[in-house]
Amino acid sequence: MSLPIGSFAVKFFAAYYQINLKEAEKDIYDYKTIGDFFTRRLKPGVRPIKGQWVHPVDAEIRDFGRISDGKLLQVKGKYYSVEDLLCNDIAAIFKDGFFITYYLCPTDYHRIHSACGGEIFMSQHIPGKLWPVNDWSVNTIENLFAVNERVISYIKTSDGIVASVKVGATNVGKISLAYNDEIISNQWSSGGKLLQHYPTIAISSGQDLGCFHMGSTVVLLLEKKIMDKNSFCFAKEKVKMGEAWQRR
Repeated sequence: MSLPIGSFAVKFFAAYYQINLKEAEKDIYDYKTIGDFFTRRLKPGVRPIKGQWVHPVDAEIRDFGRISDGKLLQVKGKYYSVEDLLCNDIAAIFKDGFFITYYLCPTDYHRIHSACGGEIFMSQHIPGKLWPVNDWSVNTIENLFAVNERVISYIKTSDGIVASVKVGATNVGKISLAYNDEIISNQWSSGGKLLQHYPTIAISSGQDLGCFHMGSTVVLLLEKKIMDKNSFCFAKEKVKMGEAWQRR
């Protein structure tokens, strides 16, 4: 029996980039398009959640550090503001807080999970550009993460507030949320959307938040008191979803 061309394309893509198919929820031939394969889920149990605070994606940590004077580091010598990133008064919560920037390459697992347990109390869509988020763009385009399209999940934890900022990029057809279908990013969207969740939505560490429909960037913002209560340390390295944040 002949197989669809799409299935062969998925198999070729997976083989070329040496993607671990043993982690995929389905058999390779059950993914009919590259898009389906990009948004694949993992088999239950293949990624144990190893702590209360975990890496939310398979990605490279590009930058991390304190938020100083309301600004985050984009790349050495370039900064952008929390206020521009969030376009919301809640930006003040992250004064003197902490940020972590995760970069997903096109071959990474593309679902985004929660870094912590808590309650999602608000979600936000901010239309914008779809610049690529590669090294050239990060080094060249001012305020890159604050001008590209974003979808944000705000999570209240026992230690403080977390914002999971999912940044769109070239070839990212959309960013969708696992817990809400009212927000789906789209380059041609006529305007943004801000949703207050009543009641709040309970979420656990490592639980699915949504997915990129191609590679991009996640910026996590942590309220200052989270880092004050914990002694987390980070490095510029490749990480896997579910791995615990290291402590000093």
